[in-house]
Amino acid sequence: MRFSYKTILFFSIIFLISLMSFTPSYADGNSNNSSFVFNGNSSEVKILDDSPVNGDADQWAFKYFNRYNTNNGKITIQAWVYLIGENLGEEMPIVTRKLEDGGTTFSLYIKDRIAYFDVGNGTGVVSTLSLPPIPAFSWVFLTGTYDGYTLELYYGGEIVQSLPVSLNYDYYVGEGLFIGSSDEGNFNGLIDEVRIWNVNFSEGTVASTGSNGIPAPDYPAFLSQYLIGQWSFSEITNYNGNSLVLDHSISKNHLIVENVDKVYNSDKLPFFVVNSIGDESDSNPGDGYAYAGEGTGYVTLRSAIEESNALSETQKIYFYIPDAESFVVEPQSQLPPINDSSIFDATLQSGFAGFPAVEIIGDHGSVEILAGTNEIKGLSLNKNEGFGIIIAGGDNNITANEISGIQINSQGNSIFENTILNSFSHGIDIASSDNLINSNSILSSNINGIRINGSDNQIANNSIYNNGNSGLGYGVLVESGNNNSILENSIYDNSQMGIKLGENANNSQEYPSLTELYTWQDNTALPEVRGGTYIQGALNAVAGEKYKIQFFANSNFGNREGKRYLNEIEVTADIAGVADITANLKDVVLIDGEVVSATATKLGINDE
Repeated sequence: MRFSYKTILFFSIIFLISLMSFTPSYADGNSNNSSFVFNGNSSEVKILDDSPVNGDADQWAFKYFNRYNTNNGKITIQAWVYLIGENLGEEMPIVTRKLEDGGTTFSLYIKDRIAYFDVGNGTGVVSTLSLPPIPAFSWVFLTGTYDGYTLELYYGGEIVQSLPVSLNYDYYVGEGLFIGSSDEGNFNGLIDEVRIWNVNFSEGTVASTGSNGIPAPDYPAFLSQYLIGQWSFSEITNYNGNSLVLDHSISKNHLIVENVDKVYNSDKLPFFVVNSIGDESDSNPGDGYAYAGEGTGYVTLRSAIEESNALSETQKIYFYIPDAESFVVEPQSQLPPINDSSIFDATLQSGFAGFPAVEIIGDHGSVEILAGTNEIKGLSLNKNEGFGIIIAGGDNNITANEISGIQINSQGNSIFENTILNSFSHGIDIASSDNLINSNSILSSNINGIRINGSDNQIANNSIYNNGNSGLGYGVLVESGNNNSILENSIYDNSQMGIKLGENANNSQEYPSLTELYTWQDNTALPEVRGGTYIQGALNAVAGEKYKIQFFANSNFGNREGKRYLNEIEVTADIAGVADITANLKDVVLIDGEVVSATATKLGINDE
């Protein structure tokens, strides 16, 4: 039998009116306001059938959920969850009762921001397709009910869909109860509370037990008699060598905790979410919320930086801006410098697909890092003039951003997989030592792609091209400093040569002199040998020292650059300070019109 929405509401009202003759009271729902962090990979809490961790556990409470059990298959499952990111394409299991041979007897989960509840090994599924998608970075209250005939799903205490479903099979051989994991995936986010009841709730009863927002309020006391499982995720308890989350129902099915190492305050999470393109300041720095305006719930980039600076520990700052036509932030004055350890992560913003969706622009569209061990990833920082990022603190990681130039004035920084373009100066300007510039695209800078005034910097695997818009620009210019390695880069189409060493820079290392080149290709040869290239030359070097010689192909005889990496060899300088170069590069074939260039890098003890 399937009830209409109005009929269900009518019966709910009668049921609640009959209860009003009693004094209203609420049971201790153990609303501790704490939650577990599930890592989306290996975190889970579970109990296997016939393997309780405590002798007084009642696994019959939900163990044999099927059409012949004592309550005729009636069940209500509730959970308060918080998604970290949208996790599109992945199933986010919340609570699942697995069968030993595959499938489930009931499952509450989210996929592509849509909630699902099913019973009977997938014979019935209800989804919230009629609602807007579930938001990431928000506490959501979900309820699934089944009365033996009709499956219903509730969002925030309100019914969204119902579907007639019959249990056609008996399920006696189960595997166990799992929270945060299933055969389909793992939950990525926070779970505050899961409750299982052996009765189906009416809509009015569901509404009385909770809503979206601050999670897990106490439930009406009369419902205690139906509660067969309640896990509040307040803490991880050690018992007989197991890490447990306690069951606060009379069933006492305590669950084993695996790979959960964080318990957060649900109401004051230890990270901020920039959810506004505004520029307002933090209303109360140091209170742990970063709200731009008391009670607004809005967090701006400026307020997030201010709040992070006001707190002592490393803060994580996500970006998830909903309901905006574009994700463009234009600060009206200089943003405060980052003076404490923070992680800025915009890779979970809707629209990010390996390329930034959130853009910081304008005269003040830059970030200055004064502290160490910060991370910035997934942002577009495009200041009208000047560098998009200025780094003065050490050991920072800048990853997967689009930036209008970086200035580095400190040691130990990693610049990885960014796009550096349209800098009004140098693409990356290094004025310190021991920095790693790896796997970036550096293009269209007004002067040099990279300028170095420092030692022991590593420039590797980058694409450095079309720099020198002013007409005066190298791919890489080492003005001063020694032992800077420049390896396996693709450097081409810059206004001047690919690599230029200033006077006395990089130990005044000379470049190789190539004297002979031969390339061949034979498609009829054996599969393991299709062609090759022979190169001969010499390098003036320090007697007895070892050098790495790398070869590159270029399309013409213009500026000495290196667009396509071919291969490398190692050579040692003889007593006269000359290293002969003889390279037979198997399966390396030049294209018609290509020429070869080479670089020489002195090998240190750590490079051998």
